[in-house]
Amino acid sequence: MLIPMAANDCWSLGLRVGSANRRRRFRVLTVVDDCTRGCLGLVAGSRSSLRVARELDRIIGERGKPTMIVSDNGSEFTSDAILQWADRTKVYWHYIASGADPGFRLSGIADPVPQQSSESGVAPRALSRCR
Repeated sequence: MLIPMAANDCWSLGLRVGSANRRRRFRVLTVVDDCTRGCLGLVAGSRSSLRVARELDRIIGERGKPTMIVSDNGSEFTSDAILQWADRTKVYWHYIASGADPGFRLSGIADPVPQQSSESGVAPRALSRCR
């Protein structure tokens, strides 16, 4: 996979699980521009693939279209609705292993769920080559 060199080269999508007062669990769709490390969207609530497609359309309306999207192969991202969305918008979708982190720790974006960190106790960061 190529290193993003400009904004909108690659976005990472993921669903994160959080909890309120350790009782109520909720899921949040996170969308990050891998080059700028900017958070493009945090969407709590429904996690259906139709909702994911609607949110991507909304973000594209504000920022423009990415060249590629990276996500795990969870059901929200492999459904017919998402495959049709990717075909309609001509956005290349790259799948990584299920449960793998699509880049959020590397992007420096705060993660609602603690992830395994490096030996130093600090999550690794990617070097930004974005101009």
